[in-house]
Amino acid sequence: MASIDQTQNASFDIEWARGDNDPKLFRIKSGGSVVDISEWVLRMAVNSELNPADGQKQIFSVQGQFVTDGKDGEVYFTPPAGSLDSIPAPVIVYYDISRVSPSKKTLLKGKVNIIMDIDKS
Repeated sequence: MASIDQTQNASFDIEWARGDNDPKLFRIKSGGSVVDISEWVLRMAVNSELNPADGQKQIFSVQGQFVTDGKDGEVYFTPPAGSLDSIPAPVIVYYDISRVSPSKKTLLKGKVNIIMDIDKS
């Protein structure tokens, strides 16, 4: 199994506008090479706390979906509808991406910049 750990890499910050639910795409690599993740289950969690003790301030948690078959290392995560609607933007929250199966491992941690939306319809 590939050794992947980007939990200390700050270059994976992402952004959503309040109320959005567009997917964010990630390509899993190790040593510059794409990792076959076709047998993996991946999960993204977003929380208002950087190091939460529990799930009380979790904004959402979703399972990743493969773009094709996972052999290309590509996975995307889509916030559940309405999960970002009432976020008091602008605000910085936090996310991590974990491999849940075949073994549990946190792969990536980063910031989510939630910006204020203009359209309120």
